[in-house]
Amino acid sequence: MATAKLGVCLDYFAQLREAGGEDTPELSDVANELSKAGVHVLLAHLRPEKKPLTEKDIADLKRQTKLSLQLHLAPDPGLVPAAARLSPAVVVFSPEKSGEETRGFEIQKNEVQKEVGKAIESVKKKGVKVGLLLESNAVDIRLGKRLGADLIELNARTYIKASSKARRQSALEDLHIAGRLVRELELGLHVGHGLDCDHVAEVAQVYEVQQINVGFALVARSLFVGLPTAVEDILEAIRTGSENPLTLEA
Repeated sequence: MATAKLGVCLDYFAQLREAGGEDTPELSDVANELSKAGVHVLLAHLRPEKKPLTEKDIADLKRQTKLSLQLHLAPDPGLVPAAARLSPAVVVFSPEKSGEETRGFEIQKNEVQKEVGKAIESVKKKGVKVGLLLESNAVDIRLGKRLGADLIELNARTYIKASSKARRQSALEDLHIAGRLVRELELGLHVGHGLDCDHVAEVAQVYEVQQINVGFALVARSLFVGLPTAVEDILEAIRTGSENPLTLEA
């Protein structure tokens, strides 16, 4: 199984900048350090309040870094035109409700399908690949394909929040089964939301996962070991998991 790429969310670095009330850390410097450390993809969230990242931040990053840039946002009519203007490599739509734990779309609801479908159409006109954040649910995944998604990001929260080893294993197997369906539908497969180094090696065992996304855990770990070492630790965990893919009995 090919080794998954590592995506890193820049929002947490932008929050440090915001907390300090200054222009540091420069996001272009962070991006360059992440690139040198071996990160493959940068993730940035655009929210209605335009914090902690602004549209200008994202445009500057797209211009200043050679890394692939993925923009995450809600299919909000006030945000979708910005995504089309910015035209990053990938746009991933997710519910993005402020103050709530991130969940995949309730895409079986007609009103959600209508909103998401319209957003996908608007962005794809610009030649941008589009993804959806979904739970490990076969019906949702098939609907995502029907709406025009190019990739699915599976939400890892159920796995992370599992209250026992047995429930965690069950959630990991759900990710694996969902991932297999995603790949059978010829869609890209990403996994993310709340992952840390302890989770990554297991998640990298998921069937043909192509990208694993991290954020806060990387920033927290870098306080103790430095950014390059923190990145290398996660890359090594991904390699370890990729070499030991999960297998389930038929």
